Amino acid sequence: MSGTDVQESAAGVSSPQEGPPWTLARLFGELVDLGDLRVIVTTPGSVFECICRIRGFGIAGGWLNAMTEGYHWHIDLGAIRFARTRDEIHERSGRQVLYLELGTAPEAVPSFAIYLHRPSGEPWSSERFERFGGLREVFDGGRELVVEEAGA
Repeated sequence: MSGTDVQESAAGVSSPQEGPPWTLARLFGELVDLGDLRVIVTTPGSVFECICRIRGFGIAGGWLNAMTEGYHWHIDLGAIRFARTRDEIHERSGRQVLYLELGTAPEAVPSFAIYLHRPSGEPWSSERFERFGGLREVFDGGRELVVEEAGA
């Protein structure tokens, strides 16, 4: 992928043994097709949270540049090296939540939580639930991401 390539959709989640290595770009290719997401970014002294759809992304200068309807998101390709899915019951609402944690290492506090968003009181659409299930198959228990080189 060159710095001008923009990925708009993924063909579907393949099993861990199939397809190219799992990279941040491959993972974001799957997120494009998941629809509304609740993204929570945690840094020392700040938490950013929004509901968005990732419209596409590109890679340039060592960064993954994701586009949403409201902002552009720039992630250092070498900074996110580990992903894990979660399927939990939200403490306050009592609702099932499905999300990905992204971080630097398995033992590190995650920098990102990317939730499959649904409005309060609404059920999961079967298509989105199944698509996330494919990611859960790959990332349940956690998985190291292959770090891409700039311009790869």
